[in-house]
Amino acid sequence: MFTYSLKVALKNEQRFWGPGLTRLMLLVDESHSLNEAAHTMGMAYSKAWRVIKNAEKELGFSLLRRRVGGADGGGSEVTPECRQLVNQYLKFEQQLQQTAQTLFAECFPCVDGGEKHEIER
Repeated sequence: MFTYSLKVALKNEQRFWGPGLTRLMLLVDESHSLNEAAHTMGMAYSKAWRVIKNAEKELGFSLLRRRVGGADGGGSEVTPECRQLVNQYLKFEQQLQQTAQTLFAECFPCVDGGEKHEIER
C-alpha cells in the first residue's frame, strides 16, 4: 500500500514560508524565546534568524518583536501580523490536506482497501 505527501509552501521568486517556519513561530509564541524554539527544532539560532529575516523581507513586515536582556531577561514575541499569517497558513494547509485526501481516495480507490482495477489499454 502507498500514500502521498503534500507539503505547502508560500513563495515569491523563492520559497519563504512553510511548515518549518510555521512550527518555529508557534514555538516562539509558546516559549517567548527564539533561542529555545530553535533549540527545540534542532536548528541553529543563526539559521532561525536567517529564515525569519528572509520571510520578513518577502512579506514586508516583522514576524517578531525582540526584548533585549535586563533584569527580566530577553525574549521574543510574535507580532500580530505573524500570528495572523500563521493562522491563515494553518487553515490553508488543513483545507488543502482535506481536499487532497478526498481526491486521493477518488483517484486511488484500491489503496483504501476498495476493489482493485485493471489498467485499460
